Amino acid sequence: MKSLFQQKEDLKKDILEIQLKESEQGFLSAEELWILKSKINELNSTLARLTTWWKQRAKIKWWKEGDCNSNFFHSYANARRNSNFINSIRGADGNMEEEPDRVEEVLMQFFKNKWQQRNCKLDGWLESNSYLDEEDRKWLNNDFTLLEVEKCYQIFRWFYCPRPISLCNTLYKIAAKVLFNRMAGIIPKLISREQAAFLSGRSLNDQVILAQEIFHKFRYSKSNKGLVSFKIDMEQAYDSMGWPALNKVLYYFRFPEKFCNLLMECVKNPKFSLLINGNRSPWIRAYSGFRQGCPLSPYLFILCSQLISSMFQINDSIGIQISPNGPKISHLLYADDIIIFSEAKLNMVKKIKGLVKKFCDWTGQKVNNEKSLILCGNSVKRRRKNEISKIMGFKLVKEFNYLGIKITLRRLKKSDFQFIIDKVLKMLSVWGSKFISLAGRIMLVKTVLLAYPTFYSTLSLIPKGLLYEIEKHCKNFIWNKNRGEYGIHYVNWNSLCDLVMYGGRGLKSCSKKIGPLRAKMAWKYNTDKDSLLYKFLFPKYGMLGDMKNGRKSTSSAWKIIKDGWKFLKPIVRWKISNGDSIDILQDTWIMDKSLNEWPTVLAMDDSMEGNRRVSSLISGDCWNLDELNKSFGKDLVEIIRNIKIHSCNSEDRLELINSCSRKTISAMAYAEICDDCDKDVYWSWIKEAKLNARVENFWWRLFKNAIPTFQLLSSRKLQSNVLCPRGCNEPENIEHVANRCKKLLEVFNCLNEWGFCIPVLDNMDYRCNWLKAQNTLLRKIYCNSVFITWKERNEGVHGKSEQTASFIASEAISLASVSSNLYLLSTGRLDVNQHMLLEKIWHPPPPGWIKINLDASLLRSNKGGTGGVIRDCKGRLLLAFGKPCIHWDIAHLELLSIEMIKDIIQDWMLEYKGVIIEGDNANIMKLIQDTLKKVAREEHVGGSLRRRLFYIRDLEGTLPSPRGKKIRRKPGHLRADCPNLKSQPTKEKSDDKAKYKKDKMKTQKAFWSDSASESSEEEVEEEVTNLCLMANDNLDQSDQDEGRTPNLSHLHVFGCKCFILNNGKHPLEKFDPKSDEGVFLGYSFVGKAYKIFNKRTLVVEESTHVVFDDSDKPSEYKIEDDEIEAIQGVEAMILGERVEPQEDLPREGRYRIALHRYRRSTG
Repeated sequence: MKSLFQQKEDLKKDILEIQLKESEQGFLSAEELWILKSKINELNSTLARLTTWWKQRAKIKWWKEGDCNSNFFHSYANARRNSNFINSIRGADGNMEEEPDRVEEVLMQFFKNKWQQRNCKLDGWLESNSYLDEEDRKWLNNDFTLLEVEKCYQIFRWFYCPRPISLCNTLYKIAAKVLFNRMAGIIPKLISREQAAFLSGRSLNDQVILAQEIFHKFRYSKSNKGLVSFKIDMEQAYDSMGWPALNKVLYYFRFPEKFCNLLMECVKNPKFSLLINGNRSPWIRAYSGFRQGCPLSPYLFILCSQLISSMFQINDSIGIQISPNGPKISHLLYADDIIIFSEAKLNMVKKIKGLVKKFCDWTGQKVNNEKSLILCGNSVKRRRKNEISKIMGFKLVKEFNYLGIKITLRRLKKSDFQFIIDKVLKMLSVWGSKFISLAGRIMLVKTVLLAYPTFYSTLSLIPKGLLYEIEKHCKNFIWNKNRGEYGIHYVNWNSLCDLVMYGGRGLKSCSKKIGPLRAKMAWKYNTDKDSLLYKFLFPKYGMLGDMKNGRKSTSSAWKIIKDGWKFLKPIVRWKISNGDSIDILQDTWIMDKSLNEWPTVLAMDDSMEGNRRVSSLISGDCWNLDELNKSFGKDLVEIIRNIKIHSCNSEDRLELINSCSRKTISAMAYAEICDDCDKDVYWSWIKEAKLNARVENFWWRLFKNAIPTFQLLSSRKLQSNVLCPRGCNEPENIEHVANRCKKLLEVFNCLNEWGFCIPVLDNMDYRCNWLKAQNTLLRKIYCNSVFITWKERNEGVHGKSEQTASFIASEAISLASVSSNLYLLSTGRLDVNQHMLLEKIWHPPPPGWIKINLDASLLRSNKGGTGGVIRDCKGRLLLAFGKPCIHWDIAHLELLSIEMIKDIIQDWMLEYKGVIIEGDNANIMKLIQDTLKKVAREEHVGGSLRRRLFYIRDLEGTLPSPRGKKIRRKPGHLRADCPNLKSQPTKEKSDDKAKYKKDKMKTQKAFWSDSASESSEEEVEEEVTNLCLMANDNLDQSDQDEGRTPNLSHLHVFGCKCFILNNGKHPLEKFDPKSDEGVFLGYSFVGKAYKIFNKRTLVVEESTHVVFDDSDKPSEYKIEDDEIEAIQGVEAMILGERVEPQEDLPREGRYRIALHRYRRSTG
């Protein structure tokens, strides 16, 4: 191999010398030219040999290191390089050219013709019916700011390189992106709804569905003249657009002159150079077209294409009606894809031809007659079809593809989608399965095979049999052996398609995901009243779910939308306005369920059973209590009364039940149909361990009893012996493989000798319960040990030698240490007075700031609550708050907890520099961050949320990765400077505030203590620097203005001695003590009780039967040695976080709070 590499370098050196000689002399002799060609061919041959060698190496590395190695795919790079080499090319005269200079000459001439100057007719244009208003012109003329430039280059992530790409360099792309952002909010006002490309809120799906509905009309129309459509193809649409036409279009829509000049500077006079077989050609100057890869090109192209839409809008006689009461539609546009619809009248056809010719004359475009097509309705006679074809010069067809979907006037058959099966089989034949592990095959099926038919199955009525055939090929690819040999299908297809949280592999079944994908279209149809789809389909079919207006139809478009509605309905609820659209029993309008699903009894009458509407329960803008009390119970009436009626004069609207989850509609719909699955109790901690892909896949198979143990093979009549092949004298099953195998026990002994405590357990349930309680490193070591031991067992079964137990143990540790970042040690924070374990899961705010930690909880009974705690930079608890409520969405409760902040902000918080809001729901934090960055006028929902958070002016968000292993969800952070808290008061109020603060400081001196103060060590010890006070201000504003201090007699120092009276518990036995000594840990706002650490039972209890011994000072208190571990286990009581258990610590004691004074006193 060294000779091959050296040969490659020598050949590259020789080729470079010849090319340099050519550049100096300007020519090469015939002999030198042949030498160059031979050297290049030899280099290609050498590269091909090296490619084969890398392929062979890739197979070995995949087998040894797993599917994370990508050299197998990278090995195709050299093959692509060879295939891209141009050996010969056909010239304009039809002759094949092989000489390098002739190849370059042919390509140069082609691109010069491609970018030649276009003749554009700039007179006779129609008057513009849409143009920029004065406000938009002023916005475009504003000076550019540094913030706009920063916004453009900040989109690059750390793993992206802002390199030159396509035909634009980096600086140009940033400048063009600044102009693009200026235009983004203005262009949709100028472009008609018929154009769906590149604009936010417009979708390719809408165009395809609407096209299918129009051709459904073609199929069944009984019009005398019939209907006709033209699919027009423009030659090199992007590259042939004339610059004079663009300049005229900008002034046509009344863009300001300054902005027009900037845009034209970006478009005009670019130069291009071609790399032809590794050699750079001379520069070619372009005189027309838009650059590929430029952010401005799509917007500028659709601006010019708007000319043809404007012509059809003025000539409103062209077009067809889908329904008698609906508007006319004349054309559909998606970038350069144009379809025109008309009645099959010759005068209409001639008018269309004239309009298309005008458009081409104005813009420099040219129609490609060979690729343009005509499709006529079934009622058009053959003679008329020929006449239309002769006038237009296009080809007559019975079907064609529009945006990838077949359009025809018949029912689609399985043969129409055979290309999908052919594509899947082609990919399978390329991949094979010999050198791809099971985990790799599952990943390829998930990301490629099952994803390929998604577009076609969503937008057309694809036969179910074809989807089942695709799934069959996927199953065979996963389980079968190479060369088509049949393998054991250990796990059925439905289990593979279960969500990962339910113990599956997360494959999306082709037939199962169609409905959820279509739910998005149903949602848009029902909510976007401005869309083209709603505009033309509503007059014919009405609203989805409205039985009064709905009608049956054989239209494939309407069947697709109705299918989406079936999957959309379970995930939406009604926002009540007038109540006319909402059925009391069938629709969801109370929380997240319809009344048919509520576990309650209703007083139903005949009117309610007959589709009674919610409007009958409304009187004016409020609920009719008399009607509610007739049908519903007291509790349900109270819930209904709390539902807001938005406006009785507007229509009811749909909203997503889990609108704050930040999931897509398709994801919510798919999760709904999978909701009836049972969760795998063991799979959650396997996913948290973040194992290697192959190790994780092995454990998944282990839990599914899908590994080829002798007992499993024997049950399938493939093995006669069921005993372990290592001589363990017991049946080999998954319990034996994971716990009792002799080789595995030897590995555990080695690990135990090295300091890893892995007990010997006989049962898989006991083992899994033990693993759930361990840290990530120990989980990985154990899982890797079982996996490698199983691999070595397979080596022994197939006649090879096994590795020693110590080797397996070391390999397990190595694999665990390199597979993820482990935080085994923590030095703590010297500037923060808190324990290292507490610092891992809670980071203090900067000095002078406070942090508000928020959370919410929700039960299946819809009972929930929100709450939070406020701490300073020392980790001391300042305030706690909570509120019970009834709700259905945990994400929405998290949002409500943030809104609660405005109710708990108090005057003493003015002393701090700012506030950090922290929650464990990253989706909600990201939602608020994104919402506050948007302009309120752009999105109604965003503006509403901004108003709800008016008390925080500026939120700057970061989403750091969690360091603590106890954080299961990625935390989100919001930083606020709280300007409303720091508003400038009048002089009189300032004096009152100062007086109030002075008195309050006297009472709560410890509350405001600072480690940087000049107090002596004894005074600091007496303060509550290392203790927490629950400051609960019970004075109103008048008391505070008079200088009165709050009564703190009901508060007790955390950690003080107390006694738990047992008279409030179950009946005492004869020898039970009447009270237990304990340590006070805090207050429970939910249970409205004290939290006490019981020194006798070593558990944390909540009780109201507590007597405090305030005479016992914490500094003099001593804790026994056997209680230190228990106190360490209850240190997170305030946080409410579970921590890793100690060896024999009861489960009830695994919490933490800061009790540093006790540690100092115990040494």
